[in-house]
Amino acid sequence: MTMNDSARICFRWLVLVLGLGVSCFGLAPALRAQTVPQITEQPMSRTAFEGDTVSFSVSATGSDLSYQWRHATTNLPGATVSQLILNNVTFDHAGTYSVIVSNSVGTAASEKALLTVLPHSLWAWGANDDGKATTPAGLNDPVAMAAGGVHSLALRANGTVTAWGLNGYFGYTDVPAGLAEVVSVAAGVYHSLALRRDGAVVGWGGTEAGQFAFQGDWSGVVAVAAGNYYCLGLRADGTVVVAGDPMFGLPAVSPELRNVTAIAAGATHCLTVCGDGTVRAWGSQTTVPEGLTDVVGVACGESHNLALRADGTVVAWGANTSGEADVPAGTANVVAIACGSAHSLALQSDGTVVAWGLNTSGQASVPVHVFPADAIGAGCAATHSLAARAFGPPFITTRLANQVWTQLPRPEAVYFRVEATGAQPLYYQWQRNGVDLPDETHAVLKIANPAAHPGRYSVIVSNALGVATIPPATLQVTFSQTPLQTALDNDLQWTNGGHAAWFMQTSNTLDRVDAAQSGVAGNNQESWLETAVSGPGFLVYWWKASSEPDYDFLEFWLDGVLQPGRISGNTPWQQQIVPIPGGAHVVRWRYMKDAEGRAGLDAGFLDLVTFSPSLPSAAVLPNSWFQMGFTNSPAAAVTVIGSTDLTLPVGLWNVLGNATEIVPGQFLFTDTQTTNTVQRFYRTRLP
Repeated sequence: MTMNDSARICFRWLVLVLGLGVSCFGLAPALRAQTVPQITEQPMSRTAFEGDTVSFSVSATGSDLSYQWRHATTNLPGATVSQLILNNVTFDHAGTYSVIVSNSVGTAASEKALLTVLPHSLWAWGANDDGKATTPAGLNDPVAMAAGGVHSLALRANGTVTAWGLNGYFGYTDVPAGLAEVVSVAAGVYHSLALRRDGAVVGWGGTEAGQFAFQGDWSGVVAVAAGNYYCLGLRADGTVVVAGDPMFGLPAVSPELRNVTAIAAGATHCLTVCGDGTVRAWGSQTTVPEGLTDVVGVACGESHNLALRADGTVVAWGANTSGEADVPAGTANVVAIACGSAHSLALQSDGTVVAWGLNTSGQASVPVHVFPADAIGAGCAATHSLAARAFGPPFITTRLANQVWTQLPRPEAVYFRVEATGAQPLYYQWQRNGVDLPDETHAVLKIANPAAHPGRYSVIVSNALGVATIPPATLQVTFSQTPLQTALDNDLQWTNGGHAAWFMQTSNTLDRVDAAQSGVAGNNQESWLETAVSGPGFLVYWWKASSEPDYDFLEFWLDGVLQPGRISGNTPWQQQIVPIPGGAHVVRWRYMKDAEGRAGLDAGFLDLVTFSPSLPSAAVLPNSWFQMGFTNSPAAAVTVIGSTDLTLPVGLWNVLGNATEIVPGQFLFTDTQTTNTVQRFYRTRLP
């Protein structure tokens, strides 16, 4: 057979088996078949922070596969392998990613994977010597920060601490191995503090001033602060402890300091907040602005101070050479404060950071990209500032201190405050003895009339990602007043007389707490109660009778003279206002029985007795009634009207009653229809 014959035979076979993949060369092996691509592993959605590196990958079966990645509907040039790598992502990279897998016989489209790009969660600005304002890469879960003189600290959501900046001879940034379960941090010039969940305090860094020679009882600590060269701790029992060397400006703590709920450390001075919202300063600075009340948090710089009030306003005082004590106009709804050496920070509820004061290194110039923030950090030795945004479940960075209150003098209110970070919005629910308190859903809890509300208080903080709780704190009330002073809500000196003594009871009260009741008297017997006052002034009291009508009376006497208006029978609580002339006077309440007969409880009752030089101007009584005093023309018939909507026409307002003229031109009105959950506006009108 010739070569041409072989070629012809091969050609015939080629024609016959063209579709069978048989080659005419050699032994003619089978042609490889193409299969349609099938995706076996889809790309997964990712969440990343600005600057991170992100990768997507896909797995598929099939031969001779090619790939084309897409961002939304746009093909990405050069993205033609099974893995897509995105370096240094920005917000422009956010969106959906998918890939088309193909070969000569078909294509397969992957599912779309979502890339979410979050803003960087930790910012630092200001002086950056030693790298203290250069945030470490990958630090994307801070919940609290502190700025020292040469270094910075960040508390992470997992309870560990990261430090950066100058390390120095003493290891300022050498966080102790195994340190975990941390709930707050503080930084001085060269030293650092961490408070663990179990109340233990851990310190590291500079020891030249004996910062860590923890003297006294440092167990059960609920808050820490760092001065320039000393440490400050608040214990769960409301007392304060310090550590350091007096040669380095260590303030000496007063042994009388009690009921502390918040602390701050300056260079050589300290601030403490008591549960009643007052502030005490000690060390090199002892001055506090007159009338500063309702305070729930404080911060110290080297020589200036900040106080955060319950209404979200900030008060500043102390050194002001660089404007560090000049709170910018419009600063409101503040939820956190911090001080640097000579600059100040405030975090508003909308996430805006406000800064003012010394700005030589830009520490008071908040970068525009620092928004929204959830936490701020500085320190009394710091020339830089820190802020963070949280993205995870709630993390509570404060603990509550117990409060023990005596009733002399009785505080008008006490406060508990919690600080927490986490993905917004955060929700708060305060509890007393494990039971939710209605409408107490803010970071600050104000307890009006604390003597009536002892118990164990705690708070639950939640968001869409989780729930956080902290151990409760106890509000304890001790009775240093006499029982009658407690029952009548004053510090007047009371004398009992007659056949039976008046006593404190809690069953029949106006303020829903306690009141005084006349003693058990027999026929033709009396029970009286008296005190001395020095006028001029106004005696205001509430009384009630439950007796035989028109026979057994509750009376009021002034200097031995029976005054008009005695009550008997089933008389509900009524308010009386008695003008007291100048000089010393004796006032007496007497329950007097006749010769026979009994009815009701056979007693008189007295509550909320006050004596003051002037009429009450505006006050909410303990039973939520609203009382107001005002002036008008003498002998005028003044009607008080009210509405819960200020925009309603006056003609639609409700008539509440007539005001009582106590002395010519001075009127008093008590709204007995109010509650502590309803807002009401008032007007007065003449006929």
